[in-house]
Amino acid sequence: STCEKLSSVWGMHSLTAEDLIQLERGLPVQKQQRHGGQGTGFVVFEVNAPSSVVLNSLTKLEDYTKMIPVVRQAAVQTQQTLVDGSIIARVSYKISKFWLGLTASHVLNTAAGTVCFDLDPSSSRFLQEASGFWEVEQVQGKHADKSRVWLRASIRSSFMVPSWIIDYAAERALRRATSWLGPYTERVWKALQVQQLWKKHGHVEVRRASDRTSLFGAAQRLYPSVI
Repeated sequence: STCEKLSSVWGMHSLTAEDLIQLERGLPVQKQQRHGGQGTGFVVFEVNAPSSVVLNSLTKLEDYTKMIPVVRQAAVQTQQTLVDGSIIARVSYKISKFWLGLTASHVLNTAAGTVCFDLDPSSSRFLQEASGFWEVEQVQGKHADKSRVWLRASIRSSFMVPSWIIDYAAERALRRATSWLGPYTERVWKALQVQQLWKKHGHVEVRRASDRTSLFGAAQRLYPSVI
């Protein structure tokens, strides 16, 4: 599969000692390779939130409009749970200020800590292929509240797209695709911690925010059993 190929090309062996130091400093590491209109790459970064919080955010496909600035609409068309517990979902999106339509299939595997995506090529005139996956893991030897997040992707553009646009997009796409996740999940985690402290100190009856876009609302939807 595409995910297995991406893992073999862009695994832990892709990180040098300098890359690991950069991650320790809180900076992302990004690498890519391109051949004509086709290329693969990854970006990896660390988040000050538990892997469960990060993964739960990534699996809330219908809430991407509240997390990702470029996503204007996300509608789950079909969803199916497989015998191994993973979930297959087909989602239609409207993105950017122009409300461009895209459709993608996702495979959510919380046991493996992955969220795979595969763009329907018929929904884009500019991309013949866009597939990849998120992977969330516990940082080795670190506090339980710190996660390492990978985004690996493979893209093949249409012949109509000029090479200079491909170069520009390749440089920025992975970075922009991940820039929202850290700040969002860290805010959700802080909101959860506050709620847990209130509950621990006897404030069992917590006033629930009416605004579903609030951070407390996001925390409540991600972890209803905690709050």
